[in-house]
Amino acid sequence: MPDTFGSQRTIKLKGEYFSQLVSFNMSYNDTNGKYYENNFFVSDKPAKITFYCKPNDTELKYSFIENLTPIYDTVSDHTLSKLYSFTAKEDKALSDFISTNKGVRRDASLTREFNNLYKTLTKRRMLFLKDNHDDYFSFWYFKDQVAQPKSVLAKDTAYLKEQLAFFQSIFPEKYTQSIEGIHLIKDFQAVINPLKVGEKAPEFNIVTIDGRKLNLNELKGKYVLLDFWATWCAPCMAEIPFIKEMRQKYPENKLAIIGISQDRDSQKMVDAVKRLDMNWLHYYDVNYEFSKNYGVNNFPTLVLLDQQGTVIYESDLEKDDKETLPKALSIIVN
Repeated sequence: MPDTFGSQRTIKLKGEYFSQLVSFNMSYNDTNGKYYENNFFVSDKPAKITFYCKPNDTELKYSFIENLTPIYDTVSDHTLSKLYSFTAKEDKALSDFISTNKGVRRDASLTREFNNLYKTLTKRRMLFLKDNHDDYFSFWYFKDQVAQPKSVLAKDTAYLKEQLAFFQSIFPEKYTQSIEGIHLIKDFQAVINPLKVGEKAPEFNIVTIDGRKLNLNELKGKYVLLDFWATWCAPCMAEIPFIKEMRQKYPENKLAIIGISQDRDSQKMVDAVKRLDMNWLHYYDVNYEFSKNYGVNNFPTLVLLDQQGTVIYESDLEKDDKETLPKALSIIVN
């Protein structure tokens, strides 16, 4: 099959990781634009895999595998097999509903029914995971497939609190206090207790893409505009001319602007900054820590801090920043 990596037929992935098992997704687009994928766990042992794909399938196949575990293979993963059997009734109910109601997201009543079915399914999954809480797969599956702070039920704060309490009480400390577990808890807390206008902004110590060390304390006396964005976010890219207007209108000694990028590829971010002449400070939020501390899960989001580091404006995703932010900035005297 054609190789999207040019003439390079072998790809090596190596590095240090903080997880008991590393999960990775391998995807491939053929010359006709058809998409194939598969997901695997890797341990600390050297692993090898040889991929191929079949035209009538969507799964990326493999002819050789060593020291890898296909995540969604019920033959090799007995825990997953038991989970699927345990949730079969709820899975079918949700699947049947989706098949019958193609426009579920365009109808409020259908959306409510979908959410109820989805919540029922996740609760059933949690019952299973409770009885298998010491299994790493159970922890990973909760984090990746069940936890809702960035998923369908993210607006259901009461349910997020229920899930967070479940996670902290059911899973052992080796998972809840791991780097992965701490990140998940922060995800929950950011949505359950979002940063509000009138509150002090969290401190930060960052190094910008041009090597400048920067912290919130040294910016005291200036207004600070934080732009949470990414090149893969079309609305973010559309808002760049507006940010450039703000940069031109307000001098740097009055207003500091910092772009907080959640790009998956740092080079794409750097290229965009150069190509579009985004002449303000930029930080690559590689582990999403900055965004989590500020409770930002949607993009673009603009956050404005006053001269004392208090939040005085945040995008609400309903009103247009181009109309509302200039009013908040009007207090700045050139």
